[in-house]
Amino acid sequence: MSERIKKFAEIALFEIISAVVISYSVVPGFNNIGHLLFQVSITALIVIGFLFVVDSKKITPVTVSHSLIFMAVYWVSVAIIKQIKLHIAQGDRSLKWYFLFYYDRPALLIVAFSAAGLFFAVKLILKYNDEKFINQYKKFQKTTLISFTVYYFLVMYYSFFFIRSSSGSSDAVNLIPFKVFEGMKAANFEYELIFLFVGNIAIFLPLGVIVPALLKKRLKILQLAFPFIISIGIEASQYFLGNGQPDIDDVILNVIGFYIGFAAKIILDKLIYKASKGKFNSVFIF
Repeated sequence: MSERIKKFAEIALFEIISAVVISYSVVPGFNNIGHLLFQVSITALIVIGFLFVVDSKKITPVTVSHSLIFMAVYWVSVAIIKQIKLHIAQGDRSLKWYFLFYYDRPALLIVAFSAAGLFFAVKLILKYNDEKFINQYKKFQKTTLISFTVYYFLVMYYSFFFIRSSSGSSDAVNLIPFKVFEGMKAANFEYELIFLFVGNIAIFLPLGVIVPALLKKRLKILQLAFPFIISIGIEASQYFLGNGQPDIDDVILNVIGFYIGFAAKIILDKLIYKASKGKFNSVFIF
C-alpha cells in the first residue's frame, strides 16, 4: 500500500510541477508588452525547454495536456477576478472587460499550446514505432485539441464581439485593399497598429490547422472557402451591429493567416509521413 501511495504522490508532484511551469511560461511575455517577437519566443522556449529537460516517463504527454488545460482555466479566472475588482474599485459596471485578454496576452497562451504540440509531434517522428508513446500522444492530442478549441473560440468571441461597443452605426467601411499600410506608415508603425496587423493574420492561423484536421479529406471546397466565409461574416456583423469598422484588409489578412496555417500543416504532415516511413500520413492521428 505504501508503495502505491508513494507512486501516486510522485505522479501528483510531477503534475503540479508541470502545471505551474507551463502556466507561468507566459509571464515573461505578459511583463513585456510591446516586444512581440521576444514575447512569442520566450514563451515557446520555456515550454519546449521544460519538456526537453524533464523528458521522461514521469512527465507524459497526458500530464502536459492536463497542464495546458490548467493554464487556460487559471489565466482566464485570474483575468475575470481582476476585472471584477476593477469594477468594484471604480464603481462602474459598464467598464469593458479589457483585463480579460489585453492585447497580446491571449496569443501567448496559444503559443504555449502550439509549442507543446510541436514538441510531441517531433517526438512522434522519433518514436513512430513506440506503441506506448503513440497511445499517450493520441490522448494528449485529443484532450489538448478540445481544450485549445474551447479557449481559441473564447478568444475569437471576445476579440470580435464581446469587447466591442455598439454605436448603432458603422459608416467607416474600407473597401480599398492594403489601405492598412497607409495607416501604419502615417502612424510611424506604432506597436498597436503592428500588433493589430500581425494579429489579424495570427488569429486565423490556428483555423488553418484545425479545420483541415477535423474535416480531413472531406469537403475540400469548404476547407478552401472557410476563411472567406468566417472573416466576411465577422466584418458583416460589425456593419449590421454597428460595433466595428468593416475593413477588406481584415478579410485579406485573416485569409492569409488561415492559409499559412494550412500550408504549415501540409508540410508537417509530409515530414511525419516521410519520417515514419508511411506509418502516419498526418500529425493528427486521433
